Amino acid sequence: MKKTLKIFLIICSLFYFAACNNSYDNMIDSFNRKYFLPEQMSAEAYSVKDPDFNPAEMLLAAYTIPEGMYLSLEAPEGGDSYSWVYIKDDGTPYDPPLSEERFLYYETPGPFKVREENDLVLTVTVTDDKGNVTEYIDKSVIIIQKSAKD
Repeated sequence: MKKTLKIFLIICSLFYFAACNNSYDNMIDSFNRKYFLPEQMSAEAYSVKDPDFNPAEMLLAAYTIPEGMYLSLEAPEGGDSYSWVYIKDDGTPYDPPLSEERFLYYETPGPFKVREENDLVLTVTVTDDKGNVTEYIDKSVIIIQKSAKD
């Protein structure tokens, strides 16, 4: 009788442990899902060669940056040339362009006026296989906030 009970307990224990699928990794994953937000997936690269490319979506309508901070923007991939130009109040472009690279990394205010709307124009030039040149242009408003220490 005792031998049968021991065998029965051993078999029940084996079934119990086999049925438990809560491994160490599963416990950590459960904890992380309960107490932390899931990480956002990194955005896929945005390219001028994408079939759903819309030049009006290259920049947001407006950016607000504190004075003395860096303005950091990225143009879509796939362009042959890039031009980031500040447009002055009289409608003429500031010379030289702020950047002629895919990325704009610029310390404010620079030519931008503090507490006013400043126009920034991004132009991406693309040449196709046949030699046709296409320019994609988008405009944004840059607002530089006055620093708190002044």
